[in-house]
Amino acid sequence: MNEFAIHVLVSVAMKEAKAISTRTKESLAAKKARGFMLSNPENFTDTPPGHCMGGVKAECAGGSGQ
Repeated sequence: MNEFAIHVLVSVAMKEAKAISTRTKESLAAKKARGFMLSNPENFTDTPPGHCMGGVKAECAGGSGQ
């Protein structure tokens, strides 16, 4: 494949990546405007990262597993 063809393919790929990003951001904004919670409240804990690796979920939620 010659250099020009590669340049064209890379340009098209970059344009598509930007379009996907724009569509995703617009979709998330619309969903948020309808009142949908975009985050997972379970992710906001005081448990250190890696604590729940292979553990029981009750222990990971701050139970008596420590």
